[in-house]
Amino acid sequence: MAAEIKVKKKTVYLFIAVIVILLIAVYLSFYYIPEVTQANKIKAYKTAMFESLVCQYSCPVIEQIIGNSTILAPQVQCIQNCTQELRAKGYNENEFSNEDLLTDNLLQDTIGVIDSCREINKDNLGSTNYTIFFPCALQGLTEIRANYTYLD
Repeated sequence: MAAEIKVKKKTVYLFIAVIVILLIAVYLSFYYIPEVTQANKIKAYKTAMFESLVCQYSCPVIEQIIGNSTILAPQVQCIQNCTQELRAKGYNENEFSNEDLLTDNLLQDTIGVIDSCREINKDNLGSTNYTIFFPCALQGLTEIRANYTYLD
């Protein structure tokens, strides 16, 4: 006579529970946690880039001799400080793909604000009035910040 294996229901349920828990652990380990970690890194990078732009557009505009003419432009040392702060955070510009960075409209909104301010602050000769352009861009960037919670 064939030997019958008696397995209690409790043991079967326990075995199924262990399998389900293992599947969940594998899912979390290989998919969910890496995806969330990557998304958080991208948000941190976008925040750092945005803060650097805000810093640069906050720089004082002073008269500078460029080429053969004197123009109003942001203070060079201030711009360098802003970009150096960004570099100090250790981001690699090739760390994220364009697809990673274009998951929302932050880049498009930022470019739109800057282009709009540049366009509305041109004089009759087509030159940008930087005294007005930089505060305009800074105000626009400040308004954009409210649309992206990760920038806070």
